[in-house]
Amino acid sequence: MLKFQRVFVLIAISSLGIAAGCGGGGTGRTGGSSSGGSGGTTATSNVATLTVDQGPAALLATQQADEDMAFVTVTLCIPGTTTCQDIDHIQVDTGSEGLRLASGVLTKISLQTQMSGSNPVSECAQFGDLTYLWGTVATADIQIAGEVAKNVPIQIADSSTAPSSCS
Repeated sequence: MLKFQRVFVLIAISSLGIAAGCGGGGTGRTGGSSSGGSGGTTATSNVATLTVDQGPAALLATQQADEDMAFVTVTLCIPGTTTCQDIDHIQVDTGSEGLRLASGVLTKISLQTQMSGSNPVSECAQFGDLTYLWGTVATADIQIAGEVAKNVPIQIADSSTAPSSCS
């Protein structure tokens, strides 16, 4: 059985984490005094708020939560549209790549599965502890801190039976 509950909202944002942390000049700065000398802060583009806690409630309920993990909110959109959903508690994992979501978190949008001929494209992601995730690959526009990555393939992990080559 997949250790689906353990990694309910597991993602790895390397390319997106880099995109959110690099490039794009800001229009202001945080902290210090403004150029008018009156003090205060000015909003800065290209800066994502990190939350450090035990994770989403679903992990806490299954006692699969960990302590002191960094999370960010990501906005997923149907490619080329403004039909979007904010996904809270996406784990920031700079040692991995890609975005992986549990199928149950997509409640407001339906992303199109990538196809190879008449077959859905699926992915098996195996981790160092020999656990794995299995699920289809879909495409989304992903937004973090005002930065947008268009038509990005993401894994929608589900609890369906994975082929033996995955496990």
